[in-house]
Amino acid sequence: MIICSKLTDAGFLKKGAPAPKFIWMHLDVDQIIHLYNGVIRGIGNYYSFVHNRSKMARRVNWIMKYSALKLVAAKYQTTISKIIRKYGADLSKGTKTKLLQLY
Repeated sequence: MIICSKLTDAGFLKKGAPAPKFIWMHLDVDQIIHLYNGVIRGIGNYYSFVHNRSKMARRVNWIMKYSALKLVAAKYQTTISKIIRKYGADLSKGTKTKLLQLY
């Protein structure tokens, strides 16, 4: 998928696995979610016309979700499972917004 190469260039994917965007580590969790949501919306708008939108959306959702979870886990120097327990899988508990999903 060409989207994977774009996400690799942007730093959200390394060697086929989601990677945290460490440049955003100093921000609050709400700000991190806001930035990830902006990237997700931009990808959704740019690729809105593709015929395999659902396959692309599943892949992008997985990459962005785990990239965000890894970033928040690195920020608090803990594990992803503890972050999921504290904030939920979509980072909605205890924050003002949640991580978006492409459809």
